Amino acid sequence: MFKVLVIYYSQTGNTKKMAESVGEGIKKEGIGSFVEEDVIIAALLAKKWGLPHMPPQAVRRLRDKEKLRELRQANGLPTAASAKIGTDAELEKAIAEIGLPAVLKPDTGSHAQGVVRVNNASEARAAFREVMGMIARDPLTDGDLSVGQSVLYMKLLEGKEVDIDF
Repeated sequence: MFKVLVIYYSQTGNTKKMAESVGEGIKKEGIGSFVEEDVIIAALLAKKWGLPHMPPQAVRRLRDKEKLRELRQANGLPTAASAKIGTDAELEKAIAEIGLPAVLKPDTGSHAQGVVRVNNASEARAAFREVMGMIARDPLTDGDLSVGQSVLYMKLLEGKEVDIDF
């Protein structure tokens, strides 16, 4: 029988510590997660405990939406114009260069959390403050669990949406 520790994100900022304490003293043969936010924690703990794992840096790259966009573009796949922004000045530059309407979203995350459509500059500024605030409150934006602290500003593409989740 396999002994596998499954982590579930607590949104308290102490998920890693909780998983470490639960895992102490038991023989572990694997670690996994069913929640995107926990994948980095699973990779870090697997590395710490000497279990098979995806390298934590690879997990961070896979969760970074801008890096994935760059990878798609480098492989000839069509991508929307976008910019990674973290300041008001970068937002104003993105509005001027990419235009409107647009979509703002955290550079990591899932389930469309923090994704906002904006139709004008005023909406873009308000949405930027909202999304940056959401990112600041996320316990995974600090330390070795950090996954992202920027916003993507993307040209809105009209049409049929296709979403593939595994």
